[in-house]
Amino acid sequence: GQLRSSNVGATAETDEPTHAHRPGGSSVWFRWRPTETGLARISLEGSSFDTLLAVYAGSSIQQLTRVTENDDSEGDRTSRVIFDVFAGVDYLIAMDGFLGAEGNILMDWTLEPEANASPDTSPLPTRSIRNRDLAEGASIVLDYGLIAPSTSTYQWYRNGHLLGGATGKTLRVAEHFTRQHAGRYTLAVKTPEQAWLSPSSDLSLDWPIQEPRDAFGDAMPLTGDSGHLRTHNRAMSQEEGEPLHAGITGGHSIWFEWTPSESGHASVSLEGSSLDTLLTAYQGQTIDQLTTVGHDADGGNLSTSQLEFAVQAGESYRIAVDGFNGQTGNILMSWHLEPGVDSIAVVISPKAPSARWGHPYQLEATIAPWNETYQLQWHHNGIPIEGANSAILSFESMADHHTGYYTLAVKTSSDASVSQTVSLSISLPGPHGKFSDLTLAEKFGTLYEHVRTHDPEKPRQASEPPSPSPFISAYSGKHLVVVHESHREMLEPFHDSELGAASAWFAFQPPVDGILALNLETPSETAALGIYQAQGPSFPEIKDHLGTLTTLKEPQEIGKLLPVHAKETYFIAVEAGREAIPEIMTLSHELLIDMAIEPIFPTTAKPSFQISTPPGIPFMIEGSVDLLEWTIVEQERALDGQYTFDNHPSLDQPYQFFRVRTAN
Repeated sequence: GQLRSSNVGATAETDEPTHAHRPGGSSVWFRWRPTETGLARISLEGSSFDTLLAVYAGSSIQQLTRVTENDDSEGDRTSRVIFDVFAGVDYLIAMDGFLGAEGNILMDWTLEPEANASPDTSPLPTRSIRNRDLAEGASIVLDYGLIAPSTSTYQWYRNGHLLGGATGKTLRVAEHFTRQHAGRYTLAVKTPEQAWLSPSSDLSLDWPIQEPRDAFGDAMPLTGDSGHLRTHNRAMSQEEGEPLHAGITGGHSIWFEWTPSESGHASVSLEGSSLDTLLTAYQGQTIDQLTTVGHDADGGNLSTSQLEFAVQAGESYRIAVDGFNGQTGNILMSWHLEPGVDSIAVVISPKAPSARWGHPYQLEATIAPWNETYQLQWHHNGIPIEGANSAILSFESMADHHTGYYTLAVKTSSDASVSQTVSLSISLPGPHGKFSDLTLAEKFGTLYEHVRTHDPEKPRQASEPPSPSPFISAYSGKHLVVVHESHREMLEPFHDSELGAASAWFAFQPPVDGILALNLETPSETAALGIYQAQGPSFPEIKDHLGTLTTLKEPQEIGKLLPVHAKETYFIAVEAGREAIPEIMTLSHELLIDMAIEPIFPTTAKPSFQISTPPGIPFMIEGSVDLLEWTIVEQERALDGQYTFDNHPSLDQPYQFFRVRTAN
């Protein structure tokens, strides 16, 4: 249709948004309800002033969702928009003048049927969900008033964790809201063409609120031997000399100070917080001279932290709360003291260790308070380790059978305390005796950012410690994978047809074109590999799914050959089903590249060969007398890709066979 109108004398309302993100002030509004789903076009061509045009959905001016907007169309000061619409939905159309311009309005609008609509029609929320602080026992339902294609599927998440059975447009969080229901809620909507993620909504308890304290020297005092509070870590920072809490990168820490009135066993919980928390208790008077009493990252529910440690009456303890990798949000914190001198706390360091095959290694436990009468016993996969009865568990030479789960039981005269479980993984050597530089990252976004910022060409100062690469940088190698403490992330694709419960991510960036051979050895029936490329740190930005491999019946090996290109990044997910989480899997990789070896003088006593490789690739020449045992004869790197192997002293040995392989 077409209409003529005017905005002369019109004004802007209180809380009215800025249309097309340009200053206006003389807006008029129209309401349109299309009778069919399809593609809409609105044009203000022919209007007598410089127009602004915006289309919204919503029930009030305070709760509008912007659908589309435009300032100036091509070659004209008037506005045009094209957007997808749903039948029966009210759309609010605002027309304004740039810098308050006024005049006559000429508006044309058309609707094309659904067959001509854009294939990537986005879900449309018609209301927003505010962050709320609820009384315990309250009833709460989350509803975005979502309008979406009929083929859409829905999944709700809390703190990034999938909520089982929460697959509707709305979510009844609880009939009686408690701390266990608090957190950050998000709705993911998937259509066959795309995924849409709603804005997050933080639900918290209306506990006493405290303003956060950013500085160590201005820590918030905790009063009483037990208590609870509500705060946040938004706009907080990290001080110079401040340690990494729980040994993990944060960035927005807040500080508390607590002096218990009695000795005993203390517990601190961050359950119900709306972020992935880090928690550490210290003793010390300055931030650069602190002694760790205990720490935790994900010991609580849904990536929140829970910590237990021994305390002494009258001693001062500093407690730091931070967000994993810079996360911020609402924090619910409670603390409690159980008096008793025999109460102890056991912490194993490092918490998520990874050792190298053939190298020495050790796990160390901190036990507080310590008493010489305590009896200690280390366990590996639940089985006591013979002779392992001290606070330090040492390994002379790591081997694959050392991989698994370790705990330390401490027996006192009246109490027994078992430490938290740590999983130990081991990097295995490649076929050439070199270690693959293969780094596991539980979270895809963290791995992506590491890859994006990693610059292998950047020179390192002599005083700088070497930083680990996030890449699988060797041409071949193996890594033992344990996903015990991992979890499925928000919007993470299922890497096979089964409902996987946990995954670990790796990255590979080949130096030259070649074929990437991947192999996963697993005792599980539901493990899988997924190979991807991505253009951003979130799962909707995965641009190519290059292949999926799934174990189907008996425990087995699964493999994949994938053409790869130099300097491109490939992300590899190892997924395990729920029953497979305790299992240990082995991921191996090998980059197959074009190499050739041709004899030059095959009739001479000491043969010569012309070797062709991609330029600059390190390689080794091996000799054998029986094709079973191979000995390295020479290692080289040909900058131009051509190398002549001639009369090497090692050829005095009676080798009859030779081969060329890449060297890590």
